[in-house]
Amino acid sequence: MTSRLALLGFLTVAHVMSAATTIVRGPYLQSATPTSMVVRWRTDTTEASVVSYGTEKSKMTATAKAEGVSAEHIVQLSNLKPGTTYYYAVGATPLAPPAPNAKEVEDGPGRPGISSFTTPPEVGTIKPPRIWVLGDPGTKNQQQANVRDAYTKFTGQRPTDLWLLLGDNAYPEGTDADYQKAIFEMYPTFLRSSPVWPALGNHDGKSANSITQSGVYYDIFTLPSRGQAGGVPSGTEAYYSFNYANLHFICLDSHDSDRSADGAMMQWLKADLAATRADWIIAFFHHPTYTKGTHDSDKDTDSQGRMNDMRAIFLPVLEQGGVDLILTGHSHVYEIGRAHV
Repeated sequence: MTSRLALLGFLTVAHVMSAATTIVRGPYLQSATPTSMVVRWRTDTTEASVVSYGTEKSKMTATAKAEGVSAEHIVQLSNLKPGTTYYYAVGATPLAPPAPNAKEVEDGPGRPGISSFTTPPEVGTIKPPRIWVLGDPGTKNQQQANVRDAYTKFTGQRPTDLWLLLGDNAYPEGTDADYQKAIFEMYPTFLRSSPVWPALGNHDGKSANSITQSGVYYDIFTLPSRGQAGGVPSGTEAYYSFNYANLHFICLDSHDSDRSADGAMMQWLKADLAATRADWIIAFFHHPTYTKGTHDSDKDTDSQGRMNDMRAIFLPVLEQGGVDLILTGHSHVYEIGRAHV
């Protein structure tokens, strides 16, 4: 009996000592600009945060890192070239260079996975983008997987330049576990290669607070509150704007931020609309201005006036500011409306 226990103890210790750090989330891309990209990932234990990258898969000799050690890794790559494809790998140390005679670096045991992304083009460039828009996707069931697979088949070899989440990204409570299943385990390939830009929904708001910018939603995403991606600085990750080519995107927080006509979000929106010179303006947020689907914007009893506020207070400003397209979620149907011209 003693020898058996000793053997079990030895095997347990040996397993722990030989176990490598595991990436349990990501990597995923945030706050993309023509010259920078934020790369995030999560590990099961704390370690250093290092990204190796380069324009050739066999020559990822550039590195970027964050200070200290963490299990939540956030690294910004800077001084990138617009419209350029970069290969990258994440880990605790820089990626070891390949053997002198190796033709190409390949994924394998003990080697970090290699992913790639393409930086946005210079602002103002005329480039029709491929944008994937998901409203209320995070059901964590086969229907969500079917939508993902249908889009994957549709887009084929054409890369997705960016994707938008219109809120209610992870049901039912927007917890970290909900996000793990509904986003990070559902879309791993897209997360590694295309930056995602989210909006806050009412289900996400169950575990997040826009006033304090705390909770799961704000812990997970890195968004441009200081105007890093174009547009006027908002001072908050609850609502923000960014540019892609000749498009300007505006994300509003219809759930948790002040929706009054003289509130901070409205004042920022007017300033941002006045400042942009983009050919096209796209606004996105969670609560629709008009819907007769699973919610009724004319009655708006179940959304505590949020749909009415977005229609009566924000829609006129968006229209007068030259917004070409408004994308919303909340109502679980497809609806298309046209503005009167």
